[in-house]
Amino acid sequence: MSRDDSHSALEHELAREKAGALTRVTAKLEATLAALGSLPSTDAQRTRLVAEAAEWLWYVVVQREAMGMTNHDVLYDTYKVPLEVRQRIGLRPR
Repeated sequence: MSRDDSHSALEHELAREKAGALTRVTAKLEATLAALGSLPSTDAQRTRLVAEAAEWLWYVVVQREAMGMTNHDVLYDTYKVPLEVRQRIGLRPR
């Protein structure tokens, strides 16, 4: 195998890994958003789920940016990410 073929194979494998990681974290975000959507706004569990959704959203945004996708409005619209989740992105409870 030539050096160019090796490089191409490696690039292909890295792209697959990035796509797989994005798929996994997006699935976690979707599941958390679905659970969040089924709770009343006064439920104590809601606070925990908002924080969890914000963390998964952070992972999705970071992975998308690693892949060169920087328009996150599409992400927010597609998955109907609530403003309360978007406002907490990057914040972690102590």
